[in-house]
Amino acid sequence: LLKYDELETKKASVSKLHKEKVLLEQNISALKNDIENKRFSMSKLEIEQDSLKNCYEIYTQIQLKVKAEEDRVVELKELNMLVNELIYLNERYNTSIGEANNAFEAYSKSNSIYEEMYRAFLAEQAGILAKERLLDNMPCPVCGSVEHPNIASVSQNAPAQADVENSKKERNNAEKQNSFASEKLQVAKQAYDLKSESVLNKINQMIGKGFVNEAEEVINLKLVIETLENAKNKSISPNLLTIIEIIDKVLENSKKELLKSKKGFEIAANNKSKYEINIKSLDILSKDLTDKTTNLDKITNKYNEVNLSFTTLSTSIDELKKQLLFETKDEAVNRINIYRANLKALNDAVINATNSFNSLSKEHEAKKGQ
Repeated sequence: LLKYDELETKKASVSKLHKEKVLLEQNISALKNDIENKRFSMSKLEIEQDSLKNCYEIYTQIQLKVKAEEDRVVELKELNMLVNELIYLNERYNTSIGEANNAFEAYSKSNSIYEEMYRAFLAEQAGILAKERLLDNMPCPVCGSVEHPNIASVSQNAPAQADVENSKKERNNAEKQNSFASEKLQVAKQAYDLKSESVLNKINQMIGKGFVNEAEEVINLKLVIETLENAKNKSISPNLLTIIEIIDKVLENSKKELLKSKKGFEIAANNKSKYEINIKSLDILSKDLTDKTTNLDKITNKYNEVNLSFTTLSTSIDELKKQLLFETKDEAVNRINIYRANLKALNDAVINATNSFNSLSKEHEAKKGQ
């Protein structure tokens, strides 16, 4: 029965080892799945990182592009403002031309009236003098001639001296107005020419700095330059409304390009942020994967130890079972009890048989003695 006790002890140990083995197998399976998932996640992140490897370069390029296009829009707005100022100065210049022409006409008219009135007045004065002072055979106080074939006559419509003086005042006022209008015209022309030169310099500066880098924009702005220079050379007023339309078109296109670049910059910034987040995620995954791999190795070693003990003990149980007739101690005890009961029954039967035999022997001896 001690062998059966040993068997039960070993069976209990094997059952415990089996449970531990199953638990370890479950842990190993869970760890392997977790490690596989993390490796898959790392693989996905590494593929994504590879697609984002140029994100810093792209981010910097688009950032510089946005800055350049913002500067270009600012420059174009400034140019637009200059051209609007030029339109105003051109209108002022054209107004000054009209005012100067009107002032000159007024001066010419008042000067003609004055000169005609003054000549008439002088002629009247000459007639008066001739009537009062020129006598036959007497020298003329003006030319000294003693002959007076064409003596000035006195006109009935001759202007009075006061009228002449008033006409002279009007002529002088008109002359001042003409001089003022001429000076105003010169100032307006100078302001227009300076502003026109500023517009030309601004466009050339923009082209030189590279603020205008699209072929169509360069062509359009060079057309503005050509229009302004032709107008200057031919002393004619340029079509500034057409020029402002050209610049507005260039500005509108630049704003669209800037908007497009800003959207691209937003995408680049998101990619850069994603790349940086992925670096941290990969670092965390890598550390976690290392820890879990180390843990898997430890659990696998533990499993191997438990499995070895389980196998060894199972073999020992099998060897012990070969030595025993029954599977369990209870079965053995039950069989022993049965054997003991049978043995007792046999012993009782032998005793009974012996007693019967002795009784019969005695009876036989008794009969024989008679």
